[in-house]
Amino acid sequence: LMRHPRTSERLIDEAWEDLHRAFHLALVDACGSPRLMGFCRALHDLFDRYRRLAVQAAGRHPQVGASHADLVAAVLDRDGERAVALLDSHIARSAEEISTMLASSPSLPPVGTSVAHAPAGRRPRSGAGRIV
Repeated sequence: LMRHPRTSERLIDEAWEDLHRAFHLALVDACGSPRLMGFCRALHDLFDRYRRLAVQAAGRHPQVGASHADLVAAVLDRDGERAVALLDSHIARSAEEISTMLASSPSLPPVGTSVAHAPAGRRPRSGAGRIV
């Protein structure tokens, strides 16, 4: 990730996205539980949908600081306790930042709004639901 940084000119960079997913899944891969890994992959993929929407709607990347570098340092130091705390903080900050980005985007209905009540032109093409 550090060798392939994101840029403001390219909000969605598939090479970076692949590296980002691999990085986060590598952090939990040693758990040895296929079920837990499947759950982590599913959570990552679900959150990634909203992260991509937020990035495109806000026209910027989330501002979560140097947390990836800090995670790498903790893992290389074999400091599992610090790595877990940093990952927990990174996920919480990322979720908060993405939620803020989505909530402040004029091109999306407010978070928690039923899409059936979204202004015309903002409704998804396929069925009704809630944006969470």
